[in-house]
Amino acid sequence: MKTLVLSMISIAATVAAMTACTSESDPIDNIDNGQPVEIKLNAGVITTKSAITSNAAGELDNDLAYVHFYRIDKTTPNWTTDNSTSFTGTIKKNKDIEFAEKQYYPANGDNTTVAGLFVGETTTTPPALTAGVADVTITGAEDIICATPIDLGNRKNPSTTPLGFKHLLTQFKFIVKIDKVTITNEISNIAIKVKDASTKAKVTLSDGTIGTWSAKDVITGPTGLTASADGQPSTASGGIMLEPGLSSITLAITGTGLPTEGLETTINGSETSNTFEQGKAYEITLKFKAQEVSGTASVAQWETGKPAEGDVI
Repeated sequence: MKTLVLSMISIAATVAAMTACTSESDPIDNIDNGQPVEIKLNAGVITTKSAITSNAAGELDNDLAYVHFYRIDKTTPNWTTDNSTSFTGTIKKNKDIEFAEKQYYPANGDNTTVAGLFVGETTTTPPALTAGVADVTITGAEDIICATPIDLGNRKNPSTTPLGFKHLLTQFKFIVKIDKVTITNEISNIAIKVKDASTKAKVTLSDGTIGTWSAKDVITGPTGLTASADGQPSTASGGIMLEPGLSSITLAITGTGLPTEGLETTINGSETSNTFEQGKAYEITLKFKAQEVSGTASVAQWETGKPAEGDVI
């Protein structure tokens, strides 16, 4: 077959803005009658594998289970030195949070401060904290979200401030196209992998940052893709989640109709920031032609970013 060269001309990215919403709760009598006072909580907006998706109002498309919460009962908590307790809950589609076990304010009148962390549907037990930091591992399927600590008040003066979750990773989706004028054979069963991707990191709950990345490995992206004819409708693949702030990613592409050894290319980050930014979704279109495969991009559902041109291999 003819030699195929991969040229990434441009990519574009968008990100859904995170907004905070509140929902009214039932009024609570401010008179302390000695009865336990249940903690009520709801999520802010989670806008967006399994990327977490929501509508324009910030309501989830599906309930989100195994969200982990950490609490410190103290008027002035220190998340680096104070011990916290953990529990699990579900964020409902309407953003209400349903705890696996009911939570109550401390009887001594101390304030309760709560933070939230979601690290994937398969992590059913809250990750342990060391000095307020959680170790996380990604495979490309996890949309890690974090809510920094909020003060929920105390049993006499409970607060209804919602937890505001934000995405900590960068999302990538792929579209594959073929120029039927120059290539007549089908290109199908396409698999995309990301080489030298970090898989382990640390999340600091106090400020919602993720860093100290390590454990380089290959992360498997979408598989079983078929290149559609240029000019025909196409659908983006499911998203994969990677370390944010990268200046580039290296893709290894294999498939029926491609060279046996596959193709490899490096995709550069935004021209404005020189990186693939946290909380943004980048939709990459690969277009196969005789003697070259070019990449273009369209705007995904999140905030627009201007990308750099990719390299030719």
